[in-house]
Amino acid sequence: MAKVKDYHNAKCLKCGKIQERMYSVGPMIFCPTCFNHEFFEDLDQANYVVPSDSTSYQKWLKKYSEDLK
Repeated sequence: MAKVKDYHNAKCLKCGKIQERMYSVGPMIFCPTCFNHEFFEDLDQANYVVPSDSTSYQKWLKKYSEDLK
């Protein structure tokens, strides 16, 4: 499970925008709009986690890993 946390003033992995309030999903940072678009269906709202085996999480983790190279 990837814990979702508030994060501030960072660049969104998807759109590149920097907003005051961002969301950290594991090691990745997303603006609220992109977070809702990519992870809302997979989000366990009671515990605020995204299953690490979800398709959306794996897709973005792969992109994040490729960007680090």
